Amino acid sequence: MAPDVAREHIPGFELAGAVVRRPFNRGGARIPVGAVLSAADYMAINYPVRRVFASSGQITPFYRRPGDADYTPSEPPVARIAAAPAAPGVRHIIHRGGGRYDVVSGSILNDQPLSRETAEALAKQKDQ
Repeated sequence: MAPDVAREHIPGFELAGAVVRRPFNRGGARIPVGAVLSAADYMAINYPVRRVFASSGQITPFYRRPGDADYTPSEPPVARIAAAPAAPGVRHIIHRGGGRYDVVSGSILNDQPLSRETAEALAKQKDQ
């Protein structure tokens, strides 16, 4: 079973805050995508709600080593993860219906839906 990131901590680290990946309302205020919540603000969210947000990816908690007391991200950790190059992996073909297919290897590789034959050819190509 996966750890409950809304409650459990990572050994050797402490909660530094959380990045909002999907907007939500809190106390009548709209919290936008990319907002960085402090650890106190994150923990102030009721546990059942926090657990749903964390497990569904709406909020991503981030941690720091105990000695890094002044740590605040200059950019949301989500942006750093998104900017990292994708590791080469296995390509999969996803049927979208109506004879349309996508090829996926961490993200969708094609811009437009493909025919089955074209999708199979793209899936067989090696990552560059």
